[in-house]
Amino acid sequence: ATPQGTIHTSLDFITVNAPEILFDDYMLTLRKPEFSGKPAGEGFAGNITSKITNHSDRVQRLKVSASIRMPDGAIKLSASELELPSKGEQELSLELPLLEKGGDGIGTLLFRNATTNRIVILAEFPCQVKYVPLTIKIIDPHYRNAIFASQKLDKVRFIVDADTSSGTDQLRAGVKLPGTNGKILCSQNINPGKAQQFDFPAEPLPEGNLEIFAELLDKNGTNIAVVTDDIRKLPYLEGEVFIGKDDLIYRDGKPVFILASWADDYTSPDYNLNIVKDTPAEMIFCDITGIDGYRELYQELKRTQTVRAETIERFREIARQNRDDPRVFAYFIMDEPYYCITTKCAETLTVPLKEEDPWHPSCFGCSPTYWPAAEIFATHPYPSCRIGQPFSNFQMFVARMEDNFRNCYRKPGQYADLFMHQGFNYGDCGRRDERIPSYEEFRSQNFLMLILGCQGVFFYNRTTPHYPELYIGMPHLRKELLVVGNHLCIQSHAEQEPCASNANFKLMGRKNRVDGSYWLMVCNASYETVEAEIEFAPVKNQPMQVLSENRMVTLQQGRFVDRFTPWEVHIYTTNMADFKLTPRTVITAAIEEVYAKRAKPGNLAYQRFEDETVNVTASSNFFYDDRAENILWHLADGVCEGDALLRMSFMDGILVYKDTTPNEVPDWFQFQFKKPIKAGRVVIYPVSDSVTDYRIEVMKNGKLETVAEAHNVSGLRSEVSFEPVETDIVRCTVTGNRGEHTIVYEMEVYSK
Repeated sequence: ATPQGTIHTSLDFITVNAPEILFDDYMLTLRKPEFSGKPAGEGFAGNITSKITNHSDRVQRLKVSASIRMPDGAIKLSASELELPSKGEQELSLELPLLEKGGDGIGTLLFRNATTNRIVILAEFPCQVKYVPLTIKIIDPHYRNAIFASQKLDKVRFIVDADTSSGTDQLRAGVKLPGTNGKILCSQNINPGKAQQFDFPAEPLPEGNLEIFAELLDKNGTNIAVVTDDIRKLPYLEGEVFIGKDDLIYRDGKPVFILASWADDYTSPDYNLNIVKDTPAEMIFCDITGIDGYRELYQELKRTQTVRAETIERFREIARQNRDDPRVFAYFIMDEPYYCITTKCAETLTVPLKEEDPWHPSCFGCSPTYWPAAEIFATHPYPSCRIGQPFSNFQMFVARMEDNFRNCYRKPGQYADLFMHQGFNYGDCGRRDERIPSYEEFRSQNFLMLILGCQGVFFYNRTTPHYPELYIGMPHLRKELLVVGNHLCIQSHAEQEPCASNANFKLMGRKNRVDGSYWLMVCNASYETVEAEIEFAPVKNQPMQVLSENRMVTLQQGRFVDRFTPWEVHIYTTNMADFKLTPRTVITAAIEEVYAKRAKPGNLAYQRFEDETVNVTASSNFFYDDRAENILWHLADGVCEGDALLRMSFMDGILVYKDTTPNEVPDWFQFQFKKPIKAGRVVIYPVSDSVTDYRIEVMKNGKLETVAEAHNVSGLRSEVSFEPVETDIVRCTVTGNRGEHTIVYEMEVYSK
């Protein structure tokens, strides 16, 4: 029989290519992983170490996961990424989440290609976790685990939690010198159990580094588990600072109310803390932001989130150089660190300061989310001060402080807040529709933040000479803050806390430990005008003066009724002394008098707030900040003299127009009125005689038309008149100037 079949040629088959395998991915070797760890907090901190080597000629980006599987099935996982250079290697140290129990586990190291997610290395290894649950919680010393000489601590106190199911016979705890074989200074043996407190006298302990220890012993006295925590007994240092359990700031053992300054009148004797050394203030910040090369350090940290060894040594040297200065209060690390570094990076940055100088805290200009990297925080949640809004809504203050306590407050005496208030107009910093806070807004926000838990105020006032709210209001506010801070804020709690019939109210009641007087601070934390009954039982039937208001209230059975406008703060005291405080109404009237003088009769362009009367534009703007017209509106605000602000620092000076074209003219600025006006006279106020020639133009029939010119002018005021014309735009074009720039305070427009 003829076989049946078909003949095939190569053309009948599809081509099968060898799979593409990039062997570079697998040209990696891993040193045998090792597991270690130690008790930490309420668990065991495990760590896996190894070394990986890249034998290929290309960079390898890898995903790394480390895990441990315990006998009870619990799995702890840690993940990260790394980049290996060609022919490079890297030591690995991977921290695992806390383990709650001991036993024999299985560890795994898994490496994947970061792009393809292919597994390139898988290693398993045994992990013996020698851990019996045993924890220490230190009660005293409560702050920085340090005993300060001026603190006068009577005893070291701590609580030990021991696993009573481990078959142990005894628990020994005490204080010893550091190290495995450190001499035991004091100890006590008891039966193990939960939450057992140990107390040991602090005075006999030597100065220096110490360890609190707890160890479990079996029936033969053999140590089967031990846990330690570091404490430090410090020699006295003049000016030493710590946070008390009452959350007050203590300096040399005495509570201190902080009134600090940054960018304000440094020479004022009212401030007891300043960021500038050459001032009358008894305390200063060691301002690390002012060291040479700080800007470069800031950029490096922002880019890498890595603190180099050189930086750590630099910070150590800063601490060594400044710790013995009795005026040093704290180390100011940086303002608004969240734009630059993570909390972990911040902790690394402050470690050398704490090690070299445990007597002084570190400070960040932010909320306490950066605790425990620092202990002093200049918190500054700034509400919008809207043009046309009679009073700002301060609810964000309440929310921020409540959030601080809820999320950051670990235990009493760990950190202190200073309130850094908004002493400037955000409308001068690129924002629209913003104004300077009124004096009453300044006052209310400062005292509200003290009620909410701040231990002082950090004045951050800028362009003070321009705003009467600042140069008139702030000296009065400083004096009232000092009275309240020293007589109320740093005093003892009253026998009974105050309360109010309105749930929105925030209250703070104290008894002055020196003269026995009672003090009460109350804020209506709402946008409603209300009458409320206030109860302050310790006062009974006494009268109380209302600070800065020239009036009294009399309590009946510890109660009285008072009226509050939105966010208003009243401060009451049984101390009848004359504190020489100017009434709030007089301060406000003085500020309003300044604005009344700025509004010259007949000046059609005057405006107290931006865009109120005219919209101001210019050919260029030296103070451009997010928007081209930033601060130009001040050309119509009635300020015609004073030391002009000529730099971008915005620290101090009168806000003026300045061009960005040095040694070039023309420069122009113009007013566009909200509605047509009849203009017949214009007055300009050059800064430092900067203008020599200019012309005035008005919009007529859709085109700019020159109506007046001035040549060879000099002085700080120049005026031109012309035939009155109806227009909605008036422009001043400067065609000649003295110096590099055209700089002008003001332009006024009159009908005649």
